[in-house]
Amino acid sequence: MQWPSLIVQRVIIHDVPSPTARSTEAADPILSECESPSNTEVTTHMREKIVLGVKSRNTISAIVDPSTTSPVPDLVRSVFESPEQFVPSSQRMAQHLHQIQNAVNSPGLLAIADCSLAGGRALAVMKLERDTGARINQRTVEGQRTFGIEVLHDLLLTQATRLFKIGVFLKDNGNNIQRVHVFDGQTPYMEQSKVARFFLCAFLGCCLAEDPEVTTQKFFVASQEYFNDHVSDGTTQVQYTEHLLSELTNELPAVSPRQFAERCLHTEDREQYITYLQEHDVSDAQFPKNTKFIQNRLAKLQVEFEHGIKIVGTRDALDGNVQWTDMPNGNTKAEVTGRLKEVRGA
Repeated sequence: MQWPSLIVQRVIIHDVPSPTARSTEAADPILSECESPSNTEVTTHMREKIVLGVKSRNTISAIVDPSTTSPVPDLVRSVFESPEQFVPSSQRMAQHLHQIQNAVNSPGLLAIADCSLAGGRALAVMKLERDTGARINQRTVEGQRTFGIEVLHDLLLTQATRLFKIGVFLKDNGNNIQRVHVFDGQTPYMEQSKVARFFLCAFLGCCLAEDPEVTTQKFFVASQEYFNDHVSDGTTQVQYTEHLLSELTNELPAVSPRQFAERCLHTEDREQYITYLQEHDVSDAQFPKNTKFIQNRLAKLQVEFEHGIKIVGTRDALDGNVQWTDMPNGNTKAEVTGRLKEVRGA
């Protein structure tokens, strides 16, 4: 995804309160009637926040939930189809958020950003929490009420990142939604409570792009194919595969392919690896880990040579007892050290 090419074209901001513990009803939302006056410094900073968000380990790849009752996906499509729907569609998004929030949800600003991205379009829907008692004043521009974009700027600068949530809807070649990238600064999606998932499902009307066990399997298969077909030396192939098995068997509930690449692969291999994954329908966005379909392939590591010899063992057994050496002629030497247990016909 060409996130560095993202440009924020226009922004509108609404103030959406929540009910309090003392009252079951929230004050009415304060809606803007026109776009926020343009400010290059602020939109640039806003763009940086969006890009940092969608590229982080807390971002998931999502699609519109076919069964959703949220109006947000249709409102996004209406903006893609007719740019003049930007203001009224954003107002309806704010009203929807206001209707479904309860006292558990923090009040905040809802900012909608119309963006260009590598020749296409995207709509970013952002929520920034704020202090319950804070009051943010509107201004009037040509007789219409709006929030100055500096209000958003102040929150982005002063509030902790964990208070920032964003859904970026990507437009396809028509006027439909191709994919949605959702970022929540509190915790990774898989560790979130129902309150945190509220933003993804109830508000945005989205769900995970595919079942976690399918994504996990595709990541595992594509990664192994890349290591075997595009990494030249045997020692590195073994190391990468050991890292892959470790990534899929650790206690963490999610996998971020980009984080995995940055942590476990050599610098010169990282971008090519990410590109290979994307070409094989594996996003670089974080996904929930479920090894149901590959469980029996994670317990041991198998190394097979072209002449037919295979070395199979657990990672712990291979780690201290097999020495791998890359030879000048392109061969890989494996030295196995240990007490011989048994020799038999195969």
